[in-house]
Amino acid sequence: MRTVIFHDKAEHELTALLLPTQVTLMRQFTRWETTSGQLAGLQVLPLRDGLFDIKVIDYPKTRRVLVYPTQTHIFLLRIFITATPNVHRLEVTRAHQRLKDMKPPCRTLEQVHATALQNPAYQQAYEAAALIEEYQAVLARWRTEAGITSAHVAARMGTTTSTIARMEKNPTRMSDKVLQHYALVCGVQDYLSPINALHK
Repeated sequence: MRTVIFHDKAEHELTALLLPTQVTLMRQFTRWETTSGQLAGLQVLPLRDGLFDIKVIDYPKTRRVLVYPTQTHIFLLRIFITATPNVHRLEVTRAHQRLKDMKPPCRTLEQVHATALQNPAYQQAYEAAALIEEYQAVLARWRTEAGITSAHVAARMGTTTSTIARMEKNPTRMSDKVLQHYALVCGVQDYLSPINALHK
């Protein structure tokens, strides 16, 4: 497990973002710590001198994060918007300079998150995002155990794959009736409610 460490300017870049974007990024950073420190995102590209460029959000604006991973830490150096497919060399230079400037004590992801949780709006948004991910995991587990794809679910429910994709992206917006239908086509017979389903 690796610990995410923020450069203070990267922390400021994070907190300057709109709340939904902050939460999306923080959820992604948390996954880095809880998946054996494995870097993940929409796109992960190695840059020079050990730096990595990670595309975290692709819509409506592309958000990129520049990090420097070691065996024990992931140093989060830069969070920014880009309209180009490649990172400009000045951004890489800026990130390397920030890495050189980092001196303890630097704030960890846990500390940054704890500070953010003092804002009730952030806490509510973070918990809502966590619930969505939990529902998504349940739907994926149902399909995996049934040995079917989203396309199969769509066919059995009499709808389109794009509709199922939208439902799976934000399953907390599905009505109880629709979610029950989804469960049944996956062979889940003892489904009772969305909340109960999370624990089955």
